Amino acid sequence: MRCESKSNSNNVTWTFGDSPISNGSRHSITSAHSDGKSISVLKIRHILPNDSGDYSCAFPERDTSIPTMHIAKGNISVSLIQIVKSEDIVMVCNGERRELSCCVDMEMSFFDVHWKPNGAINISGTNYSTSNCTQYLLQANESQCPADKSGTTTTYTCELSTADGSRQSEHIYVKYLRKARVTLVSSANGQVSQGDQFSMRCRSDVSNYDKVSWEIQNGNPVPDINSRWFSTTKTPNGAESVLDVPRATQNWTGTYTCTFFQGPLNSSAYLAMKVIPLPLQQNIVRDPLEATIPCPGTQVLKCCVASDQMENYTVTFTVGNRPSTIQSEKRTEGNFVCYVGTLQFNSCDQTEPAFNALCEFTNQIGGRVQSLPMRLKLVPKKTITCNSSDIGVGETGAVVVKPCLGTNSTVRGNLTYRCDHIWVLGRNSCLSVPVNDLLLNAENFFIHNRYCHQQSSGRELSPNGGSQLLNSGLFILLFGILWDRKVREALVNKYSLTRWSSQSSKSSQGLSAPMLSISSPFSKAFNNLFGKAGKYQVSSTESPSLSSENTSKAYSLLT
Repeated sequence: MRCESKSNSNNVTWTFGDSPISNGSRHSITSAHSDGKSISVLKIRHILPNDSGDYSCAFPERDTSIPTMHIAKGNISVSLIQIVKSEDIVMVCNGERRELSCCVDMEMSFFDVHWKPNGAINISGTNYSTSNCTQYLLQANESQCPADKSGTTTTYTCELSTADGSRQSEHIYVKYLRKARVTLVSSANGQVSQGDQFSMRCRSDVSNYDKVSWEIQNGNPVPDINSRWFSTTKTPNGAESVLDVPRATQNWTGTYTCTFFQGPLNSSAYLAMKVIPLPLQQNIVRDPLEATIPCPGTQVLKCCVASDQMENYTVTFTVGNRPSTIQSEKRTEGNFVCYVGTLQFNSCDQTEPAFNALCEFTNQIGGRVQSLPMRLKLVPKKTITCNSSDIGVGETGAVVVKPCLGTNSTVRGNLTYRCDHIWVLGRNSCLSVPVNDLLLNAENFFIHNRYCHQQSSGRELSPNGGSQLLNSGLFILLFGILWDRKVREALVNKYSLTRWSSQSSKSSQGLSAPMLSISSPFSKAFNNLFGKAGKYQVSSTESPSLSSENTSKAYSLLT
């Protein structure tokens, strides 16, 4: 502020309101004479809004007979530079253009404008101004956005300043995204045998991602794959998501889509996978399971699978220590496709009269699975006392075990015959079809849970551990979780259960759990069974079993 007077006084006084102003860190007063005038200048550095108000300068005149004071007053209003900035944005590095802006409530011509980028990706733009705004035009190309910098944020600062040194700035944040290059590869090269393990690796050259999804197209709609089947990690070259399937079924056939998401941007890769049928070992029906072979003589070996498996398998039989295999002939028998081989013995000079035979299924991509063994025994033909085209031959006391074949599918259990001059059915442990289907579903459930346990614990369960899990867990599923009318009727018709007993171990306080007896197998009191730990004995009223077998089985009830 400048104050002039015709007075010759050098003693000028400045006041702010009622407070005098003196030289200091923020205020500077200089006075001089020029052309018969007294001139005083007040400078305020780093002016602030609270410097607004009334200022006055006073020149005393002492050369006259009457003291005179020349005073001038003025009001100063100080206001902030109010900048209204544009919103923060996400920008895809694909050649698109976006504008940033900073606007004020006065003419932009009063200001010098500066834009400054600061970040991992420093893309400069073009600045131009309108009446009260400054605009900054950005264009981002893929070559300007390195893959490892995708997802980083650059700060753009717009600074407005005046010739007097007043300045104000605002920050606008721009997140740059570069579309990822995604590749999808499989350990199985697009084909895998049913029951085998396979994995897929989905790789992105961009390490930044918000989420990853997997889909499989094998019909409509397209289902998402649950996240428990895959894991995603960042790598030195980007990111990788691994899908791991421990046992392939036909449900895993289809076209896979792996997608990495970065905000509004997503990048995908595709791969087709075909699961080639191959029977599971437990679903191969062997006939016979155990048999006697006369020598000299022949034995027909048969391995069957459900006819819904349309694969054309190559099946061979391996017998004992024989170096060569026996080729099979394919036959359709009801709802089964059977592969039949004939075993020929011309003499009884075998060093081991008892031996095993098994069949091996091979599919079109070389996937192989072997059946469980068939136990065979050679006996001289002259000792044979039982002979049946359906059951086989045997000496007195011999045992033949045959498989159970349901009307629509294979079922668990077997038929055991004993030779007592004629073949006598000693035991029928075949399950009904509803119960068999129930057990199969439960088995798949526990196999899946076993895999999830391996994934979460990071350790492998032993095969025996898996069997124990099945034995104890199937009891609960069979009689609790999946309890329905069809299963109840099937069990009543098959087993005529008459007695259940439970004896729990004593607790540390010396108390024992109550005994539980059920006269009717499915009485109302059965519901009280659940939640009680202990051993449960299931007895059957069937005909007595062979001495080597026991129809009663104990199951551990989980709590």
